[in-house]
Amino acid sequence: QSVRLGFLTQDAMTWADPRQRVLKYVSQLADELVLDSEGLFPEMKGKSPEGAASLLLKSVNFDSSRWSTEVGMLSGGEARRLQLLAVLSKRPNVLILDEPTNDLDAVTVDALERLLQPWAGTVIVVSHDRSLLDGVCNEYVVFPRDGSGKPKRWLGTHSELAA
Repeated sequence: QSVRLGFLTQDAMTWADPRQRVLKYVSQLADELVLDSEGLFPEMKGKSPEGAASLLLKSVNFDSSRWSTEVGMLSGGEARRLQLLAVLSKRPNVLILDEPTNDLDAVTVDALERLLQPWAGTVIVVSHDRSLLDGVCNEYVVFPRDGSGKPKRWLGTHSELAA
């Protein structure tokens, strides 16, 4: 199987059309994911793009009262949720997350964790969020503070590593 890379950067989301509404934007993403309904979102099987978009928005704790908002008017956390959905819509099997919890509230971080726990592919996470690391990672590459520059492999949780 070839590598399909998904990369969630720390960069702010740029919109092709900042006047597009959230539900329309996510419906277009959902169209891609419905084709792969056996993957991360099997509950989307048989759903219309709008129905699938609704499931996706709920999966990242996106407030339904904001679904008709123009994407260019979103808060940082709201844009971050759509950025995550945009990355997932590419159906990556290798997912790189650079500080994925930036701008997210605690409830949405929990939702992100629930999304990533069953992930069948490889997830590479750069994060200071210890709870997220404990929840989704079971193997670490650690650069020790001894100045050697030699990475070490750690199997277990971040809490065990930090102890």
